[in-house]
Formats: sequence, C-alpha cells, structure tokens
Amino acid sequence: MADPPPPTHAPPPRGVVLIGYRGSGKSTVGEALAERLGRPFIDTDADVRARFGGRDAAEVFADPSLGEKGFREVEAAAVAEAMAGAAAGAVVATGGGAVTESAAGRAAVTACPALCVYLHAEAAVLAARISADPHNRRPGLSAADADPAAEVAELLKRREPIYRAVADETVGVADLTPAEAVDAVVALLPR
Repeated sequence: MADPPPPTHAPPPRGVVLIGYRGSGKSTVGEALAERLGRPFIDTDADVRARFGGRDAAEVFADPSLGEKGFREVEAAAVAEAMAGAAAGAVVATGGGAVTESAAGRAAVTACPALCVYLHAEAAVLAARISADPHNRRPGLSAADADPAAEVAELLKRREPIYRAVADETVGVADLTPAEAVDAVVALLPR
C-alpha cells in the first residue's frame, strides 16, 4: 500500500500594497480593505511617525538634523519591513513619496510578491482633498509659498510615471467612495 501524499499547503493570500499621491485615500481604503479581507493592516505613514517619536512629516522636514533626507531614509526602512507583511497577506498603505522619492522604497515594493495598486486621481481632486483635510500636517514639497494646487500638479506630473511603472494595477479613485474603491481593489484579487 502506497504512502498517502504529503499534505499540500495553500500559499499565503496575496497581500496588497497601495501607492499613490497624498490624498488618494491609501490609508482609508487600506484600512477598510484589510477589514473586509480579514487581514492585518500596515500604514507606513503611522509607522514612520512612531519612529520619529510621534513627530509628523512637517516637523521632521523642518528639523535641520533630519530634513527630507532623514525622513526618506526612515520611510524606506519602514516600507521594507512592511513588505514582509504584504508578502504574508497584509494590506499596506505607503506614504505618497515612498516609491517616488526613494530608490530603496521603490525596490522594496517592486520586489514584493503582493499586488501593488496605484490609487489614481487627477491633481485638482487631490489638491481639493488635501486642502479639505483638517489634519493635514504634511509639508509642502516645493517652495514654501507655492500654490498648493500648482504644487500637486507639478509633483504628480513627475511622480505619476513612477507610480504607474511600480504598480501592477491602477484604480481611478476620483469619483469613488472609499467603499467603492475597496470593491475595485477586491475585484483585482484572484478568486
């Protein structure tokens, strides 16, 4: 009599990594998506803030001993660690510049077997969302007196090709509620 075949183990569920410009809904959609899928949620912005003792990006950028360079180094480390969770099935929301401003962050996301989804919206939509956010303490990324809408348009023009190159899929979120965006991402997952 032959030995029974060894038990097969299903691969871990494919994780999801959300990338995109600030205001695209990565954290909101990510948290709701993780809850719907029954998976852990990792928000790299929250992780980075914790690593800086609760200081937000605006405070870190303004600190002459750290600045944007110091922020991006810590962000890249947080993203690399989060990708281990994504590889095991977690849902990860990255910071807006995590893949565009850091080669290390981009490499970590690209190497991860998780589904990478770019949450896309036009610059005017993103600028309106950012302006309407009462908790927006993120720093401007160009001249201090720059028009926020012009800054978003300028940076999105530079960043969008990178988001699209890194992402496996793109979901347009300009006209979607967070719940509809979750549905759109779920539709991309293998059944």
